[in-house]
Amino acid sequence: MALISTSFIHCHPSWDALGLCPAQSSQFPFHLFGSMCWCPKTTPKYSSFSPELRYVNRTQKEQDYDYDYDYIVVGSGAGGLVLADRLSETGARTLLLERGPESTWKSGGRSGPSWANPLNLTRHDLPSASNSIWVSSPISRCDDYSELAACLLGGGTAINAGLFLAPPDGDWIGWPKGWGMEDMGNARERVLGRVPGWKTDTFGEGWEVLKEVMGREGWKEVDANGERNRKDRAVSRGIFMFTNGTRHGPLGSYFLSSLTRHNFHLQLNTPALRLLRSVGYSRSRINGVVTPRGTITAKKVILASGTFGTAKILLQSGIGPLPQLQTILSSSNGRYLPPKDDWILLPVGKNLMDHYNLDMTISHPKFRGYDFQAAYSDPPLQDLKLYLANRTGPLAESVPAPNVIMWLETTVGNHTMNGQFTTRISSHPNDTSLGISFFLGRGSTSRGEVEITQDGRMVVTKYPWAVTEEDKEATEKMMEEFLGVMERAKGLGVETVKPAKGQDFRSFVGEEREGRGSNHWMGTARIGEDDGRKYKGEEGDVVDPRGRVWGTENLFVADASLFPVQTTGNPTAAIIVVAERIAELVLGAEIRTHAT
Repeated sequence: MALISTSFIHCHPSWDALGLCPAQSSQFPFHLFGSMCWCPKTTPKYSSFSPELRYVNRTQKEQDYDYDYDYIVVGSGAGGLVLADRLSETGARTLLLERGPESTWKSGGRSGPSWANPLNLTRHDLPSASNSIWVSSPISRCDDYSELAACLLGGGTAINAGLFLAPPDGDWIGWPKGWGMEDMGNARERVLGRVPGWKTDTFGEGWEVLKEVMGREGWKEVDANGERNRKDRAVSRGIFMFTNGTRHGPLGSYFLSSLTRHNFHLQLNTPALRLLRSVGYSRSRINGVVTPRGTITAKKVILASGTFGTAKILLQSGIGPLPQLQTILSSSNGRYLPPKDDWILLPVGKNLMDHYNLDMTISHPKFRGYDFQAAYSDPPLQDLKLYLANRTGPLAESVPAPNVIMWLETTVGNHTMNGQFTTRISSHPNDTSLGISFFLGRGSTSRGEVEITQDGRMVVTKYPWAVTEEDKEATEKMMEEFLGVMERAKGLGVETVKPAKGQDFRSFVGEEREGRGSNHWMGTARIGEDDGRKYKGEEGDVVDPRGRVWGTENLFVADASLFPVQTTGNPTAAIIVVAERIAELVLGAEIRTHAT
């Protein structure tokens, strides 16, 4: 049984639903309360190092060093949950470190509507509660980022709409050697075996109407995952990482298998302040992680704290562009940086990506909305009965019911670019409108940047939304074709509400261009073959093709931050596939050091 510590004060995860209540023993003294099994306070092993420690002047050889863990995985999002499971299944001592609290019921979470508590469900288990999390649960937010991000067990996979779209082969174009479509097949199949995907028939009116509308224009009905490479003039039902009407994904698969192992430890509510780096004997070596409670040492460290979190940890550890490290040096945290001679200059925070987003609205007499916000605390009786009986109906739906997804490709010069159109229903039950969000995906060329401030906040200083002429032209071409299809569908009862009647689509695109992201942030620790140290951190790559941060021996990255190019659609499935590939590399043959 895994050791879990949820905070510095108490530990309260429930194990009954897992069937994992062990007999009391000196090693794992669990206690029974009625039908519930609760664990007492447990903590991971901490070294005697103080949180004030800056670095270790290593004089010992690596094999003589007494490490607390074989691996520390920092961050429990889509990537971290995969790495923690894959590493711990080898028998290695593995610590999963998460800065935020528990989420789902099986992880110890209890926050949610009163009607869900008797069902052993929290707001993070309920697909229909995803929007309410941001409204009524500020503890889930990362308070040191300028953009919305989730800081809790599961990361974005605990709060997002749950779309689970297998990446097409084209998504690996632009990745380094060892990351081509032929290299990613095994990782992809493992992911689809663990997270099979789920479709819904609730709110199917949009599907029935749009399937006919698009079919008349030559668009083909496809299965988004079964036919993952068909992403041009294609229409699919949404596929979600839910099962039995509850959230699944890596929290319901990788995480639960990790919990069954004695060698797996989970520490919640514990931020990683910085890495414990070596100077002296081996300045390229990472010895562990510094937290507010103390320092935890490990043979290898894997950063999986997300696009902003991983970048922040690297910067606060003396790894990043010179101007950013100088910002930290001039702050109150500057005293914790290693000596300047041991800084590793890499372009951390650059290459920031997000799906550029445009919102349209159409209407049809068959469309209907649903007030998910009201249903969170007081669901309609008939919907509650349906959910209690067989876990179906509106309460088993993702918000805002993105049940139809369409794809289109276009060419700008000799460059192929992809767009995704995702539907969303209205929040008003009698509203016959249907929102459609356009994402500019694979092939987009706009990039932004995130920087750290003197008070330690991660702030986007340059947004990556349709900045380049290529992205602007591709957006206009795809929007023109799609809006043309909607205009020709009037005979089928479809009306275009937004853009307004008579408005030229180019003026609409221009008006909507500013401030339109999708919160699919990626790319701040880009993987590639071009060592960023050659450019003193102003360009190049942060992570090498083996998944290690350039200039280090044993520091890996396994999250959205290492993506070099944009994904076709919602990135969760692609991030999990990437994490599976990183696990292969971490566990593979001994890696020849490049940290010279």
